[in-house]
Amino acid sequence: MTTTQLALTIGSILFAQAVTFYLFWRTYRRK
Repeated sequence: MTTTQLALTIGSILFAQAVTFYLFWRTYRRK
């Protein structure tokens, strides 16, 4: 795996976690 592929993989994982956290936070705040 190249450095670029590694960076893209880490970036996509962090992005997915950020989206999941945002959706969870928005749902929690709505209550």
